Amino acid sequence: MEEGRPILEMERPFFREFLVSLIVSFLIVGALFGILAIISISLVTALQIVEPSELVVEYSKEREKLEKVEEVSKNHEFSPSVSEAPVSFVPLEQQFVQSPRAIPAPELEEIPLMDDLAWSDETFEPWDEEKKPEVKPEPQVVRKSPSKSNPSSAKVVFRSSPVYPSLARRSGIEGKVIVLVVVTPSGRVSNARVGSSSGNGLLDAAALNAARLYRFIPAKNIAGQGVSTKTAIPFIFRLK
Repeated sequence: MEEGRPILEMERPFFREFLVSLIVSFLIVGALFGILAIISISLVTALQIVEPSELVVEYSKEREKLEKVEEVSKNHEFSPSVSEAPVSFVPLEQQFVQSPRAIPAPELEEIPLMDDLAWSDETFEPWDEEKKPEVKPEPQVVRKSPSKSNPSSAKVVFRSSPVYPSLARRSGIEGKVIVLVVVTPSGRVSNARVGSSSGNGLLDAAALNAARLYRFIPAKNIAGQGVSTKTAIPFIFRLK
């Protein structure tokens, strides 16, 4: 037990120093806060004193500017200039106007009444009415209707013989082809097509070529004018 006492005695001085340093630091911090508080209070009071003076100075400056503007506006205020015409005074004696001389009244002529006028038997045409020119009727032309004739069908003028294909001839192929054509008003063939085939393309092509070379007297209507008609041309291919 005696050996542990020196250890406590050694710890007590260290503890005292720690307390002293802690107290000193608190005092220093309190002093700093006090100084800061004093500085802030002095600044606030200074601002409260300075601000009104600045406001007063600014107000006085604005007041001076307004007074200057009012003086300038009064000096340059528009005043309409009215030029008075000179008044000429005439003496009273000259103001009296002399009365004009009496003008004699014109003599009135007696106008005869309607009963006194002599009526004449002449007749007058009214002015408003204008004479209309006489319109002569135009002579009517009677057109004769063209003589009607019976309609006619197309008639063959020129026949074209088909060329027998050599390949079909050597092969011994025969057949019949019917070609449908349209005959134009000029008598030519248009729009030729195979209506009935022979079963062989060579024979059909030869028949079409021959049909296109046909020439006709075109068909006519009742008025005698040429019209388009349809007709069929048969072609027979036969070996001898």
